[in-house]
Amino acid sequence: MRRSQFAILIVAIVMGGAAAYLTRGWLHAQMNAAAARQPADHIVVAAEPLAYGATVTSDSITEVPWFTSAVPEGAFTAKDDLLNGGRRIVLSPLNRGEPILSSKVTGPGQRGSLATLPEEGKRAVTVRADAVRGVAGFALPGAFVVAVKLAEAVRSKRRT
Repeated sequence: MRRSQFAILIVAIVMGGAAAYLTRGWLHAQMNAAAARQPADHIVVAAEPLAYGATVTSDSITEVPWFTSAVPEGAFTAKDDLLNGGRRIVLSPLNRGEPILSSKVTGPGQRGSLATLPEEGKRAVTVRADAVRGVAGFALPGAFVVAVKLAEAVRSKRRT
């Protein structure tokens, strides 16, 4: 082996050792930073996909650590908070691992229907519609529909 090849081999070994030493130090710093970051709280998530109308049970939900200080509005931080007071029904489909929010489930003991979706002080009513008036499926559950006052509509029909 020539002297120049031997020198290149020694330089490569030294550089490889330096890279390994620096990488080891960086990995230890990352592991220490991750260990110092403790979860701020826990949050209840769906343990399995839950469809509309499904009953929330202790087997279908789980608590997971939540690593930020801001918990989503309406989220449950413990299984007991969600399950106490009566059964709850899913109002909006939930995927596995998705946080369970109070807007996506009924209140304790409430029925799981569209009547539970309107905000406080508002009312849901049914309107008879045939195939022509039904708009062929353009109005879907969860869509916001602006209604014309019924009395004004009746008055305008009588005038014509």
